[in-house]
Amino acid sequence: MDSGDIAALAGALGWAVAGIILKSATVRVRALKINAVFIFLTASLGLIVAAAAGQIGDVFSINRTDSALLLGGAVVGTTGDLALFRSITIGELGRNFTTATAVFVLASAFGGWLILDESVSGYMLVGGLLILLGVYLTNVPAGAFVNGLRGLVPESWHSWRDARSAPVLAIIAGLLWMASLLMIAEGIAGHDAIAANGLSNLAPLVIYAVIILAWAPARPLPMARADGVRVVVAGLLFGASILSFMFALELSDASSTAILVSSSPLFLVPLSVIFLGERLTSRATAGLALTLAGVFLVVGLG
Repeated sequence: MDSGDIAALAGALGWAVAGIILKSATVRVRALKINAVFIFLTASLGLIVAAAAGQIGDVFSINRTDSALLLGGAVVGTTGDLALFRSITIGELGRNFTTATAVFVLASAFGGWLILDESVSGYMLVGGLLILLGVYLTNVPAGAFVNGLRGLVPESWHSWRDARSAPVLAIIAGLLWMASLLMIAEGIAGHDAIAANGLSNLAPLVIYAVIILAWAPARPLPMARADGVRVVVAGLLFGASILSFMFALELSDASSTAILVSSSPLFLVPLSVIFLGERLTSRATAGLALTLAGVFLVVGLG
């Protein structure tokens, strides 16, 4: 296991822990407010880490082309987050999360091969498919597959509301994450991950600042104190996981990073059992086993 694999898995762990902490707050706090806090904390953490590492100067010395890719990639990724938040708000969590993850992994692997000229080994492909199947079994209840396929077909192709259905939004989220991954992977080449992270998160911060000033519902406050603590702690973990993600892209390639980051259910399900009292079904256990096997294939042989 090399440093890039460790960084990708650390990012998956950070996102899983953040999700556990955040879960109870999502019932009462709007997705826009959560995203605003996450963006502010991620940008602040990125600049603090860059300052502590003595790389503030490097943050603003990245050339224009790479800066545009990093800043644009962060904005596209944040838009994907919003699409997923909306998808799981109006639809089922497991089915739509799995749809987004599947699209992200498969599109990233194909995009890395087609656009970034990355090599994708047979072991990596098999490992990626095992992780996808494991994520599906872990998140989607038995019998939901057919309904999921039906949900992808709009009842009326003539309504703009079809484009905002939960399954379509999940697919859009996965495609946006893929585009973000490829843009950041291209922009980070030749630069330090800390400096690239400090720069990239500034674009979503500026955009959200404008939104917050213009639209009151997106403002983080007011928020109940207990919910605020959960959102802030989860946001700090999310910011740390984004930094790990940047290190993974600096040290590895887009395809393997996408596959390993998508193994978050490997951590999420056991943590849900321990801290949220959720029951670990035989289906979820099988999904964890497949996910673990996929991770080993990608890390050990891919």
